[in-house]
Amino acid sequence: MSPTIDEIIDALSEPGSFGFQETVDLAVHEPGRLPDLIELAAQRLRRSSNAVNAVLALVPDEELGHIADASVAALRSGADPGDGQAARLIALLSLQAPRTLRPHLETLWDLAPNVRSYYSEWPWRGAGSGPEIDRLRSRLAVEDPETRLRAWTCLMESRTSDGWGAAIDAIGSIPHDDTWAIERFFSVGVELRQEGIRSLINEPPHHVLFQDGFLRPFRWVGIDGHIESPTWTTTGEVAGRGRFGGSIDSPCKVCGRPLCRLLTIDEGPSSIPGPTEFVTCLSCLVWSEGILYFAHGGGGISPAGPEVVPREPEWPADPFPEVPVTVVRSAPRWHCQDWGLSNSGENLNRLGGEPTWIQNPYFPTCPDCGERMPFTMQLDSLEIDGTPGWLWGSGGILYAFWCSRDSISATLCQWT
Repeated sequence: MSPTIDEIIDALSEPGSFGFQETVDLAVHEPGRLPDLIELAAQRLRRSSNAVNAVLALVPDEELGHIADASVAALRSGADPGDGQAARLIALLSLQAPRTLRPHLETLWDLAPNVRSYYSEWPWRGAGSGPEIDRLRSRLAVEDPETRLRAWTCLMESRTSDGWGAAIDAIGSIPHDDTWAIERFFSVGVELRQEGIRSLINEPPHHVLFQDGFLRPFRWVGIDGHIESPTWTTTGEVAGRGRFGGSIDSPCKVCGRPLCRLLTIDEGPSSIPGPTEFVTCLSCLVWSEGILYFAHGGGGISPAGPEVVPREPEWPADPFPEVPVTVVRSAPRWHCQDWGLSNSGENLNRLGGEPTWIQNPYFPTCPDCGERMPFTMQLDSLEIDGTPGWLWGSGGILYAFWCSRDSISATLCQWT
């Protein structure tokens, strides 16, 4: 007999992984009960549960508004705004369904969930260009500098022209210097220039899917079965196909070993400009050089950028095994993702859209023209089946950028 929702919540309230198996079983065999589980978790769990956070991804879009309502109600009733389940659900909904939070923005301003976290202002991604922006603009005039800064950050997160315009006008009034404020625009994927705002991303985003069996699915230790995020499936529109892995004939200018192929797009989305082939040196990126640049043209790819001192790699690495990939247009729910909140369960291998930064945003400049290079692709650390896996640094993400003016790509990594 299946446990009741109350019994699962009681188990999840205990330390450790109690209740995880029951939650996985519910997701696999009775997914229609997940909204009830999550709404009750918002009310009763004093600390957020990774199991509850993971199964939110399986709840149909039309049910998310009820979960937003339940989470806000729990916060109003005294749920912990810092570590409680309701607060974590607000953060996840800020990514997956920010529209569901729009009716609650004034309440969330007062309750300030996740105020000590980097995602505290993310609910304002659901703000429109109307009264929500006007209220934030009025808060820019108050005496308290922390209130002004919070309102300014919410305006940035709104990702609206009205919000950004108000933020630009108020740069001199927030308790940070202009350089900090200008760099803050990178976090929402744009560059503030004298002539206006320039986008450093290309929409819509797409996910890169590997053939079945190539990557090991994420599983909790000691738990049978797993919760598969929709970001790993091919339910979206297929926008292209390509290959992952292998090497090319061009040598790395640091170590002299053949450059490793990251991704070759045989046919891909026209909305995302960039090379048809992304490469790097697995032996030197991170360990020897923080950024590697490559020139594309003349029928090939060659190293570019500043001069370096040739040297033997401390950690020589072989190319990735070759495997076909499919490029799928991302569902709107997954246009924005976060490395920390994904908790190793989501597919963070992406073309276009906003990068899922781990550290502060960083868009490199082209070594030829000096312009900021727009983001074009990222690859997560990979649990390749039959291998120890591949970690970017200590388990981060590789990001690729592209200068269309000079046909130069760049790769860099971030990790914790």
